[in-house]
Amino acid sequence: MIEMLIKPSRIGKETYHYLLKKAQKENKIYMEPKDYTVIKIEGEYAYLREDGDTSGNDVFIAMALLPPGVDVGSRVHCEMLCYTLIE
Repeated sequence: MIEMLIKPSRIGKETYHYLLKKAQKENKIYMEPKDYTVIKIEGEYAYLREDGDTSGNDVFIAMALLPPGVDVGSRVHCEMLCYTLIE
């Protein structure tokens, strides 16, 4: 994700790699697959909670990015920002 936000040609190769490693250490790159539960829907947005997460760090996401048929209590799988419904 940071690779798309920062262009190495604009900041220099060394700075680019430094920022990429720093973001990875700080867990700011969320590319690993995760499962979520829809806990609340407000209009065109949904709140997702990662399965097993008790910290209350919910993900706020547009319903348009979620598969059809998602409702409160649905479980979704996210991989590379692509969401699929878990049956």
